[in-house]
Amino acid sequence: MTDTTHDKPQVGDLVMNWDGEMGIISLIETDKFMCPYFVRWTSGYLTGYSTAHKIREIKAWTINVRLQLDKL
Repeated sequence: MTDTTHDKPQVGDLVMNWDGEMGIISLIETDKFMCPYFVRWTSGYLTGYSTAHKIREIKAWTINVRLQLDKL
């Protein structure tokens, strides 16, 4: 059995970049090709701001969150 919950990031998913800054996916624009995922940052340098990102960044950051949660 495979876990498909992490295949497609959804609005509300937690992300953590490589610097340890946390954010939440706040918007997904399916009609945009390059940067459809918007992250609202809750910690770090960009706290309170939203930034647009490609799917490969979002997937890497959600993997990073899972790795950190496994350490707890």
